[in-house]
Amino acid sequence: MKNLQGILLLLLLTSFSCDQLIVKREHRDDIKEEEWHKLNRSEVDEPPLFKTCADEPEIDGMQCFQQTLTQHIHNYINKDVLLVSENITDTLWVSLLVNTNGTIIIENYELPEFLSEQLPDLESLLTASVSSLPTVEPAHLRGVPVNVRYRLPVVLNTN
Repeated sequence: MKNLQGILLLLLLTSFSCDQLIVKREHRDDIKEEEWHKLNRSEVDEPPLFKTCADEPEIDGMQCFQQTLTQHIHNYINKDVLLVSENITDTLWVSLLVNTNGTIIIENYELPEFLSEQLPDLESLLTASVSSLPTVEPAHLRGVPVNVRYRLPVVLNTN
């Protein structure tokens, strides 16, 4: 009986190859690459923050960033009197990039022809309003500054 158990144990051990018993050592770059692909890049640990948002810890950072950005652009555009021949009610979607240096850049937007005819200065106003924004603390993912993109709705409503 003991010989039978010994033979079964010997068969069991020899049926597995040595490769399966040795733990493979993965290369550090392979691990980094795998982890990088696992990350959901649409989410960050810390959103970009204006200095005023950092001073108000009771307000959610992302909400404060969006409100400050929207308010700044709204105030900048509204400081000029824009004359139009027809009422305009439209939303312009502006793609913004907040880079790792904390600079906010307009990536793109599509200005419909009727808007560019009615508001020929709108493009330069948008560019100037974003350029006049103060730098922000960049977004962070796992403690590392990262680029983030946002789509900002600019609601145009004239009477």
